[in-house]
Amino acid sequence: MTTQGQLSEVAAHLDEHQTPQVQQRLYQVMAQLAGTAATMAWDTGLQRRAQNYYLLALRASHAGGVVVTGAWTHAREVA
Repeated sequence: MTTQGQLSEVAAHLDEHQTPQVQQRLYQVMAQLAGTAATMAWDTGLQRRAQNYYLLALRASHAGGVVVTGAWTHAREVA
């Protein structure tokens, strides 16, 4: 399964009712996957797509309460 496929799977689980702990962990996973997808897109010359993934990673890290991932994402986005 591709990173985009995994992101879709996580998003589908977030559309369902989850306990707060599971929801938070899903957002954390989404942040990591989106960061990976952003890096892959950037490395293949798809800067606009990479920026969209970085924004998704930043929003998901905020929702998941992951300050480190959010800071890394922001640093990569503005670099």
